[in-house]
Amino acid sequence: MFKALALVYAFAVISLAGCESLHVDRITLQHMQQKEIRVVPGAANISLVVKAIDKRDYLAPGISRKWGKAVVGYGRNGLGEETYPDIIVTEPVELTLKRSIEDELKARGFQIDQNANLIIEIDINTFFNDYKVGFIFSDSVADFNIDVKVLSNTGYILYSRRIAEQGDKAWASTMSGEDAKIALNRAVDNGINALFSDGAFMSALLRGN
Repeated sequence: MFKALALVYAFAVISLAGCESLHVDRITLQHMQQKEIRVVPGAANISLVVKAIDKRDYLAPGISRKWGKAVVGYGRNGLGEETYPDIIVTEPVELTLKRSIEDELKARGFQIDQNANLIIEIDINTFFNDYKVGFIFSDSVADFNIDVKVLSNTGYILYSRRIAEQGDKAWASTMSGEDAKIALNRAVDNGINALFSDGAFMSALLRGN
């Protein structure tokens, strides 16, 4: 009897796992670094630390009680109604963004030191993909909104800017994780490119030494 119950329980667990896999798309985000990056003169003498904080709350689009801040989108049916799958990231968004910013800085010659006094502080306000349902095809559109500050060792604000960018994937045929991943990656790329293309940002880093 116990053997039979064990078999029934095992079958139930497998079935539930299978059902969840149908309702969830897990995606791994990857920032595409800019091409032909040049080392910034004087950057080798500057050490800094990057701090990223996910400030999205449970009232923000896509944030759910079940998956929390791992949710970055959801599916829609042909009528535009919210449906499965829930689209969730395999790594916290703030860690992905922190690493991406650090990689861009290192490529330009800056030194990353977790104990440095020069701080780049990033607050994530919005990071979410939605589908714009059309008559025949739908588009995947991701919103990315962050606040960026550069702080000196005395806490003085050397630079402050809000960056709001979008990424998209036209003709999103599946309206699932794969299309959302492309749009979200493009949104992050556009946001980071906007930051590093800002001369005031670079000037603040060089002044902060």
